[in-house]
Amino acid sequence: MMNLPTIISLLLALGTLTLVQETAPTFSSDFKSLALWEDDSTEGSPKSYKIIDKEKGLLRISTRAGTMDRVKIATRQKFSAGEYKWRVFVPNMGIGDQASIGAFLYQDDLHEIDFEIGYGTSKLRNSLGAKADELVCYLTSQGGPHSSTKVLLKSEKWYECSIKISFAKNDNYLIEWFLNDVKVKTLQTEFSEETEFKAVCSVENLSFLGDHLPTKDNYAIFDFFEFKETD
Repeated sequence: MMNLPTIISLLLALGTLTLVQETAPTFSSDFKSLALWEDDSTEGSPKSYKIIDKEKGLLRISTRAGTMDRVKIATRQKFSAGEYKWRVFVPNMGIGDQASIGAFLYQDDLHEIDFEIGYGTSKLRNSLGAKADELVCYLTSQGGPHSSTKVLLKSEKWYECSIKISFAKNDNYLIEWFLNDVKVKTLQTEFSEETEFKAVCSVENLSFLGDHLPTKDNYAIFDFFEFKETD
């Protein structure tokens, strides 16, 4: 009886089997260390991020109640077209708290592509029909053009947040947002290949994300970030 390697070799020779090999990430961080990252927190904010499990590679970022903390880390390296992916645990957040979990790309204030997750204002939550265990996820381009779409996510769950950038109209970036491999938004931008981003992981207390200053310390846990170049 032929063993499995022999069978595979035979099928390949006959042209009846194709092996698909995953493309290795160009950049990969499993958060067992922060050597590839730099502090990007707003001045006056604490560096309240730490690796909480070195074996699994888990990074916890938090902000303080009653403050406008903006705690961020950014890659030292810049990237352009390709696929970006973060795996993030989204916990319950304070009711009405102005706090945001961020997984985003940043060059400057007009060249920024975001996942931002928070409780949301009561007005927005009512318009979306949000349930008690749901948070609002903003899918945003801050410029070129400005565009913001809101979807609901269940809290207390892990999510893979992915951004794919490819070249389309006039060789400018086409941006696609995915949640757990489901496409949730597409946007043609005016960004050219000269636009390069740093990838950011954050928890920030931002006024548009809720009705009042946070009443509790809010946090997120990041499992990994990776980038794959476009072929």
